[in-house]
Amino acid sequence: MKNPIAVSIVVAGALVGLGLAVGVRGRTAPAASSSGDAAGAASPSAARPVLPPRIIDQQKARTDASAALEAFRRKMIETCWGPALARSAKPATSRYQVNFTFAGDGLEIARGISEVRDQPSRPDVAGCLRQQQIGLRIPAPGGAVQFELPLAFP
Repeated sequence: MKNPIAVSIVVAGALVGLGLAVGVRGRTAPAASSSGDAAGAASPSAARPVLPPRIIDQQKARTDASAALEAFRRKMIETCWGPALARSAKPATSRYQVNFTFAGDGLEIARGISEVRDQPSRPDVAGCLRQQQIGLRIPAPGGAVQFELPLAFP
């Protein structure tokens, strides 16, 4: 055994091949139904009804997300902005982009906060904002939605 890695690769390949051979051999073709349908009556798709596509009102969801962001901003003035200004008065304004993702039930499931390039911003406030727990809620949009919205202080 000059190269144990090569032997390991050959053995692993043989095991994968054996697993594939056993897995394929155990499969059988579905029986044809009396109507000539190759899928047969036992097909999983035959048992499930086809649902119409969900219609999501993106504009309403965006408006709802903007309102949730404004409520979040008002809370963050006390939690993040005020303490940062007390430590240092400059810059006196700050701009961020907030990327929200809401699930179909309206619960926030992800949030990203970025400082806006070439605009005044405070990294200390951005860090504070990123530490805030997610969990904002909007009226259920019926499907997942994602928005990027501006956030400005004060």
